[in-house]
Amino acid sequence: MELQALDTRLQILQQDEKKRSAGNFTQTLPLASSADEVVRDMGRHAQTLKIQMVSLSIVVTDPSPSLIRKVQFNVTASGDYASLKNWLAEMLGRYPSMGIQTLSLRGLPNDTLRQELQLALVLFVKD
Repeated sequence: MELQALDTRLQILQQDEKKRSAGNFTQTLPLASSADEVVRDMGRHAQTLKIQMVSLSIVVTDPSPSLIRKVQFNVTASGDYASLKNWLAEMLGRYPSMGIQTLSLRGLPNDTLRQELQLALVLFVKD
């Protein structure tokens, strides 16, 4: 199952690269329907890094006149600093149209090795 997901992701990235080389930014945006796959990918990768996803919510905006939407992922997670940093870097690398809207890190009072991450990520998509 993991191999199939990676293969699908590779095909998407290859298609995105072809569109990007054509020079039209909106052509490189993922489809709005891909948001569910992004959520699953976030969870899978967090799990491999031993990050606990405490909560995750999604807010989808109405499309702009150019049919571009913002999908906002509100994430609360905990893990060690290096894992959280690696997870975030990997997500931003995998999804070039994703950006950080807000980010907050704080130490957990009962665990000096783990941090709590509160994060709002925005993924720009097209319909």
